[in-house]
Amino acid sequence: MEETWFCEACGETHDGVPFTLKIRCPSSWTDGAAVHPESELLDAHCVIGGERFFLHGFVLIPVTDAERDFEWGIWVEVDEKDFLLRCARWSARGRERDAPVPGRLAVTLPGYGGSTLGIPGLLQDREVGLRPVFTLTDAGHPLAREQRLGITMARVIDLARASH
Repeated sequence: MEETWFCEACGETHDGVPFTLKIRCPSSWTDGAAVHPESELLDAHCVIGGERFFLHGFVLIPVTDAERDFEWGIWVEVDEKDFLLRCARWSARGRERDAPVPGRLAVTLPGYGGSTLGIPGLLQDREVGLRPVFTLTDAGHPLAREQRLGITMARVIDLARASH
C-alpha cells in the first residue's frame, strides 16, 4: 500500500507507510523552559530548569504483518544521576551492557485514547549510534500491550493518521 504522509516532526512529505513517528520534545517543554538559562533541548537529551532530565529514545513495537518494527521516537524523564551517567557514556563502546535505568514516558502519544504521559518503564542503551529503547512496565496500558504483542500494518496507518 503506497500512500503519501506529511510528518509534522520533520516537516517533510514521505512516500509509503511511516514506520517511525517522533515526538519533537518532552510534553513539559514550554516557551518558558526554552528561555530559562538552565534549560536546553538537544537531539539526544533535554534539561528543564536544571531540575528535570530527559533522554530521547524509542518504544519499539513489532508489526505482525511486516518485516520491521514500528518505532515511536519518545522522551523519557530520568533522575539526574542516571541522566549524567547516560550522557557521559553516550559514545562509550559496550554501553549496551549497562543496566537499564528507570524512567517515565514524558510525552503524550496520539492514538491511545488517553494519556501516555508518566507511564513507567526501563530505558536500555544500545550500541553506539543507536538511541536507547524504552520498555514499558505498566502491562495494563494499551501501549504496553502493543509493545508486548505487536500491531498490524492497519494499526501503523491509524497511528500515522492520529499523529498528523
